[in-house]
Amino acid sequence: CHPESDTKIMEASTGHIGLSVSSSSHEKLWPDVAGWFAERSTIESASNLSADGATEVVDDTAVEIPVGDDTGADEETDRTEAETEPIDESEPEPELESIQGIGPAYSEQLENAGVETVADLAAVDPETLAETVEVSASRLREWRERASELTE
Repeated sequence: CHPESDTKIMEASTGHIGLSVSSSSHEKLWPDVAGWFAERSTIESASNLSADGATEVVDDTAVEIPVGDDTGADEETDRTEAETEPIDESEPEPELESIQGIGPAYSEQLENAGVETVADLAAVDPETLAETVEVSASRLREWRERASELTE
C-alpha cells in the first residue's frame, strides 16, 4: 500500500465534534468512511505469511462444526451461583418518604415505632400509633390511606 493512494478527503458540514455525534454524519459520512476503511483493511495472521512477507492463499472452504457438548458434564454444575439464584423482578417497595407529608424526621419516628415499610404503615391503627409518635391520628389516617394505595 502506498500512503498517498490511501488518502481520500471526505467533507462534512459539521465540526469535529459533530462528526462523532451528529445523526446526519452517522447517516451520510460514516458509511463512506467505513467502506473506505474496509477496502484497505486486511487481516493477515502470521501463519498466512511466508518468510519473504508475501501472503499465502488459504483454502476457505466451509467447515462443519458440531454444536453440542460431548463432554457429558452436567450443565447445572457449570453455572455460577448468580446464574442459579432467582431474580426478583418485582418493583422495589416504596420508601416511607415517598408518601406525601413524610420527610426524614417523620420517617425516623415511624421506624422507631416499628413502622419500617409502606406496607407496615398501611396496616397501622392511627390512634394507637399517635400515642407513640409526635403525629396526629388524623394525619396518620391520611398517610395510612396513601400507603394503602401504594401497596394495592
